[in-house]
Amino acid sequence: MLPATTDLANSGAAIAAEMVGIGLATLIFLVLGAQPQAARSGAGPHRSVAWRPT
Repeated sequence: MLPATTDLANSGAAIAAEMVGIGLATLIFLVLGAQPQAARSGAGPHRSVAWRPT
C-alpha cells in the first residue's frame, strides 16, 4: 500500500507542478506577446497620433 500512495502523491505533485509551469509559461508568453503589439501601436491610445501620417 505504501508504494502505491507515494506513487499517487508523486504523480499528483508532478501534475500540479506541470499545471503551474504551463500557467506561468502562458502568462509570460502573453506578457511578452503583448509588448510588441503595444509598442507597434504607439504604446496606447494617447500616443496614437505619433504614427499617423497626418
